Amino acid sequence: MLSLPERCWLEVDLDQLHHNFQTIVEMLHPDCQCLAIVKGNGYGVGMIPIAKALQDDGCRCFGVAAMSEALALRENGINGLILLLGPTYEQNIPFAAENEISMTVNSVDVAKRYAQALNGCSKPLKVHIKLDTGMSRIGFRVDDNVEEIVQDILSIHALPGIEVEGIYTHFSSAYNDWDDAFTRKQFSRFMQVVERSQDCGVRYRYRHCANSPAAKEYPAFQLDLARCGATVYGLFHGYHQNVDVSPIVSMRTRIVQINTLPAGTSIGYDRTCQLDRPRKIAVVSVGNGDGFLRFHSNVGHMICRGVRVPVCGIVCMDMTMLDVTDVPGVQVGDVVTVFGTDHGETLTAEEAVANVPYMIPNELYNGVTMRVPKYYLRGGKIVYALICHAELVPSDRMDPYENIE
Repeated sequence: MLSLPERCWLEVDLDQLHHNFQTIVEMLHPDCQCLAIVKGNGYGVGMIPIAKALQDDGCRCFGVAAMSEALALRENGINGLILLLGPTYEQNIPFAAENEISMTVNSVDVAKRYAQALNGCSKPLKVHIKLDTGMSRIGFRVDDNVEEIVQDILSIHALPGIEVEGIYTHFSSAYNDWDDAFTRKQFSRFMQVVERSQDCGVRYRYRHCANSPAAKEYPAFQLDLARCGATVYGLFHGYHQNVDVSPIVSMRTRIVQINTLPAGTSIGYDRTCQLDRPRKIAVVSVGNGDGFLRFHSNVGHMICRGVRVPVCGIVCMDMTMLDVTDVPGVQVGDVVTVFGTDHGETLTAEEAVANVPYMIPNELYNGVTMRVPKYYLRGGKIVYALICHAELVPSDRMDPYENIE
């Protein structure tokens, strides 16, 4: 555990990231590669440092959700396959082609607009056909219309400047044992389209449908790529029970004041916490402005000197109050762990969100805000850092609404 002159910070263990990636590689069959999901700023952990570390470990495939993410990877030396996991505006297509960024195509109309937008580009646009086999999100909806979809794929395949590189789908609930039949139905629908289009002459370099849970629970579904996100970062779900991965992130803060308060004292906004007896209340410098959100109010915990301590009152924007009555020797300046490991005690992201309906551990990482510095460690020592900053872009350089209907 580091002790840094910060109000709060993230520690990212690159050794654990290496271990997690090697575990994934060993889980996949030899002909299947890991497509590491680094969208959402690397699940909030830092897209560029994570991608660079994974590339050093042998990862050659990355998944993003925005053209800005894809271009940032290329500009920072990330090679190999970069797949944008969703449609984009045609204004971005020349950049995608020139930078060899693979695009998702979810309809014939989108493919035609992409082909028109190439307009003399020196390189073809590589695309992956997206099939909707049951997620009901984006893609060619697959039901009893396999031949129709195959004809659509053939028409895309024939478009000038378009290179059909891959085809994929996404499972809605591969992590749920009770939905096994539906997951298998999705795979069957996917393979019907893949095999029939291959019979018609389409050659895919990448066929992929397995996400983290499917890669573990359905090895036959791995195909050419497995899109792994949560497993890379060691975020646990039910399907990780038998997978040797661990969290790569710990979030820390500091005690800035300790108040010894009598019974009956109210704590924080709206006086939602009333002390039932005299208690020692610590104020730590982390709050919802850093990503420690209000749902932790009066129910969350942190770790202080190896002891789990409860949150008292409503989480503020920059500060949170903790009951440290039972922590021996606690003092101002102590490092407190928001989530992660401290003195042998671990508070996982899964535990932190366990009582929040529909929330998954990924969201805790994603929610960490820009102002929180991130330190990347190997062998327990900082190798580089991301310190929050903002670039002001002149208005004449970019207009996100230009020519968008």
